[in-house]
Amino acid sequence: MNKLSKNQKGFGAVETLLVLIIIILIGAVGWLVYKDHHKTTPPAKASTSANTNTPPAQPAKVSTSAATQLLTNFYTKYKACNADQTCTANLVKQYGTANLLSYYKPATGSYAEDPMLCAQTLPDSISVSGVTTTSTSAAGTVTESFASNSVAIKFTAAKQSGSLKIDTVTCDPPARATTTPN
Repeated sequence: MNKLSKNQKGFGAVETLLVLIIIILIGAVGWLVYKDHHKTTPPAKASTSANTNTPPAQPAKVSTSAATQLLTNFYTKYKACNADQTCTANLVKQYGTANLLSYYKPATGSYAEDPMLCAQTLPDSISVSGVTTTSTSAAGTVTESFASNSVAIKFTAAKQSGSLKIDTVTCDPPARATTTPN
């Protein structure tokens, strides 16, 4: 009978480790190849070449309804504040630009014509008309209605930080009665 030699020990630790490393490398390469072939492609970006005939998109115009809503909200809240100077000053800051705020000076002492409403009393109602708009502004007329008369006020509004704000209020001077000498 043949005797086994003493140096035959089968697989050792080094050989097992080597086989394990080879299997991991083959698996990693296979994974990378699989991942590369199954990529999701992002949607194509729009071409920005100078050869296209389409003009760049223009910003959307300020809508007439946005300007009307701005003025309606302002007047409603301003009327609710009534004579509270702190409240009205805060509304001018909230609904107006820095330009409008620079013209707003609450009356002190005896009541004078309101610098925002162009009258000595608050109107019973308002209507907004003749609104024209661009991509950054609106202009039109606010008619303040009182029990016995109405007053037309010109306004402009400007887009600031994405919001439409009242920029100017122009009060037309009231018509003065003229007398003729006898």
